[in-house]
Amino acid sequence: KGSTKTYADFIQKLEAIANTVIGEITEIEPGFSTIDLAPGYVSVKGEDFEGKIYLVEIPIKNGVDKTYKKGDKVKVINKNKWEVNNINGNWESAPEFLSKLADDSKNTSQNSAESHTQVKNSVIGEITEAWPGYVSVKGEDSEGTIQSVEILFENGFNKTYKKGDKVKIINKDKWDAYFNGKWYSAPAEFMSKLT
Repeated sequence: KGSTKTYADFIQKLEAIANTVIGEITEIEPGFSTIDLAPGYVSVKGEDFEGKIYLVEIPIKNGVDKTYKKGDKVKVINKNKWEVNNINGNWESAPEFLSKLADDSKNTSQNSAESHTQVKNSVIGEITEAWPGYVSVKGEDSEGTIQSVEILFENGFNKTYKKGDKVKIINKDKWDAYFNGKWYSAPAEFMSKLT
């Protein structure tokens, strides 16, 4: 199995999700690389797990940051450490709180190739609770063992899954274990809806 964690570790992950905004870059202003008082910035429009919309500006030092472009899907973390910009009322975040999200359309799904190993390393179950930051799943593995798994939505919020949905969770060997394996957590990327 993955690493053994404490309940406090799980709560810390949930708090991180609550302090995250997922959105896209709406504007990039290069600023002046030679003037420290006029740095550029990246503007992000996104929402938190409750659906509240945020406009966030992230300063860029030394001119244009070639890492980002308009339309990029991004995550801005540590919402509780942001400050309000006194000029325009938007939020301002530190550059190290911004990261680009992977483009799922370019990646092939981990669920695409069904093999004996994948079947053994997965759980089929039903969602028993659904929240914006996580869902709870109770399911059975290939050996008939009942598993309780909390699926964490760290790179986007749950808008797809609801209580009662049938799902498959893969990569059982990479899940984090809590209370000596009484329940587990896994990232949302490991779960897919069954039809």
